[in-house]
Amino acid sequence: MRILDTYFPVVVTVAVFSALLIGFILADHHILSDIVEVDENILFWANDNHNQFIAKLMLQSGNFHLLIPFYGFLVFMTLFHDKMKFMQVLVFIVLYVVVCNGMIFTVNLLFAHLRPLYMETMAGSMQIKAVGIGKQFGCLPMSSSLAGIAYFSCLYFKRHYWPLKAMVVAWAIINLYTNLHSGWNYPHEILIGLVISLVIAHFTFKLYLYYLRRGKLTW
Repeated sequence: MRILDTYFPVVVTVAVFSALLIGFILADHHILSDIVEVDENILFWANDNHNQFIAKLMLQSGNFHLLIPFYGFLVFMTLFHDKMKFMQVLVFIVLYVVVCNGMIFTVNLLFAHLRPLYMETMAGSMQIKAVGIGKQFGCLPMSSSLAGIAYFSCLYFKRHYWPLKAMVVAWAIINLYTNLHSGWNYPHEILIGLVISLVIAHFTFKLYLYYLRRGKLTW
């Protein structure tokens, strides 16, 4: 059972992407068009579903001056949680960030395309446009790594830290939704980035546990 639990994220990921691949191979043009249409409709819905407060929240959520104190606080809480293991867990968090961002960066290099808000066929229908922020070409959102950090935090902190875990999860959701709300990424790109980050975070945490047990694998 423990072995199944360990490889469950990999099994799910392989099954989902295999099913999608087979579906694209066997599907006719109309089915593919319907999938693309649903993807674009979700993008337009998120882009149009806003008010002044949400618009400001989306705009400021990725602000560099807000990210620093937020994650500084998270590091402080990690230190407060367990001073003896602080440096060890910090190394694995950094490892996760490097691997996850490296993989997403590589995917973006290989599959970069013109972002929705820069496409003439779509830009005219969008209400919120973040033109001028970042590169015109891309694929998966780099903020996907925030979801993995939230997942890692939920696994690491104990139950009575639930307000902190809820805050980190909410922060990740807001940042991912910002990419959709601003027309920066398609829904399927956010979903793929989310799956990648969660799987990497899962195995990074398992590697951290393995390090603590010094080879006594009890996954």
